[in-house]
Amino acid sequence: MILEVDAETVVSYLSGTKLAHINIVSWTRHLLRPLKKAGLTLSVDIQDVIDPDDFYREDYVREADVLFFSSTNFSDPSFLIEKYLEIRSDRIVICGLGNKGCVVGNEKGIEHFDPIELAEPVVDTNGAGDSFAAGFLSSYILEGYSIREAVLRGQIAARYCCTKKGVSSELITKDHLDLLFEEKSEASGQLP
Repeated sequence: MILEVDAETVVSYLSGTKLAHINIVSWTRHLLRPLKKAGLTLSVDIQDVIDPDDFYREDYVREADVLFFSSTNFSDPSFLIEKYLEIRSDRIVICGLGNKGCVVGNEKGIEHFDPIELAEPVVDTNGAGDSFAAGFLSSYILEGYSIREAVLRGQIAARYCCTKKGVSSELITKDHLDLLFEEKSEASGQLP
């Protein structure tokens, strides 16, 4: 079965939005250029990369303005970030490292961010990467936070997700994220 979605319908439906976060299921491939042409910022999660030259992910890697991937198969993702920035230097590339934090690259360089802690224990990591992406993207693209601030907000959302057992109904709210962000920012000296 081949799923085909009409690109014009999708672009029309997303009219007035700033951002599209795309998963790498094959039917989304033909939406990449129309969404870019419509002026949306494209975020793509290419998941757990095995081969940096993977043909299947090539379109997604080329078109993404913000590119997420997991470090599951690489202990040091720096060379992958560099490779993806060589393809397009005008983007942000983010690699989640699980309990080791994350690595973020852009045209200014590559930076490692240590993990953050919350009082509640980790009970389930399912959904942490998606929570990080949602926290980062909403903060950076939609609310205008700096990259560093958006990374912290993404980390808070991801870590909070890990305190819940596999239910999306208990994900962090914006108000709770704002509160934890203020606490963590003051503790780390990020806010004046």
